[in-house]
Amino acid sequence: MAMSVPGTMSALRQTSLNGPRDMRLITDAPVPVPGRGEVLIRVAAAGINFADISKAYGTFIDGPRPPYVAGFEAAGEIVAVGEAVTGPQPGARVVGVGNGAFAEYMVLPAATAVPLPSGWTEQQTLGLVVNWPTAQAALKPLGGITAGQTVLVHAAAGATGQAAVTMAKHYGATVIATASPGKHETVLASGADHVLDSLGGDIAAEVLQLTSGTGADLVLESAGGATLDAGLAAAKRVTGRVVVYGLAGGEAAITNWDLVYKHQVHVIGFNLGVLIQAAPLVFGEVMGELSALIADGVLTPGRPTAYDLADGPKALAELEARVTVGKLALLP
Repeated sequence: MAMSVPGTMSALRQTSLNGPRDMRLITDAPVPVPGRGEVLIRVAAAGINFADISKAYGTFIDGPRPPYVAGFEAAGEIVAVGEAVTGPQPGARVVGVGNGAFAEYMVLPAATAVPLPSGWTEQQTLGLVVNWPTAQAALKPLGGITAGQTVLVHAAAGATGQAAVTMAKHYGATVIATASPGKHETVLASGADHVLDSLGGDIAAEVLQLTSGTGADLVLESAGGATLDAGLAAAKRVTGRVVVYGLAGGEAAITNWDLVYKHQVHVIGFNLGVLIQAAPLVFGEVMGELSALIADGVLTPGRPTAYDLADGPKALAELEARVTVGKLALLP
């Protein structure tokens, strides 16, 4: 069964590896056809993520080669299903990850399409399959956070950072967050106990001061660049964990000398896509925990900043320049 679907659609096509500025709105992209185990959705809202920027520069490992339809996170209504799809059927509203989200239609693997929580709109559910599981996995299965511990959350004003702050507080942790000064009110509103200036000052020294000299039990690090070293220095000796899940500010090195003589901490590498592939049971637990947090009202509907599809390059440029707060959405 399929609803009426046109042959062509509007989409944002990445035309080079020179970044989001070479993303072009086209109106004659072919509408994809769902293959075996796939569903086709009419996109109501697409999520914008840092990975979209790294893909546009060709720095995302095994990323797509241009020209390609950009974006990978979207929510919408299923309008057609491929062979052997036993799960969600046409008419169901889902959110998921695939290729080509910045478009009017996209294909998703049926097995990973998550039904929208009851009463939530597509826009409100963006983050449920990207940012929120990233934050939950970094905190709990990988980071082992427990009540009474201290967690340092970098980039705390972003979609993943805000979710991490909310969940860490729910788990009984003390949260030290970092953000640029204009975003501090937002971070405090999501529940952080302390917020430090990510642009100035000595973050490691400030964390040590706030923790009576012992450091943070857990550091969530996605900022990259010099922030990695600050996070390593801010972590508690011997038992401290640093979960590295992004490198927005550029690559940074850590050596065996550092680990033996300078930063005696646990360094944990984390990539959500690899977690889903290599540890599906852990990912299932993460999504189950998110469902429980939604049911308990800990995680509430998102309020993304919305842009028209044609303004995708502008939205990505603003994310890249670190002037945005929270989740960003494109509306076809």
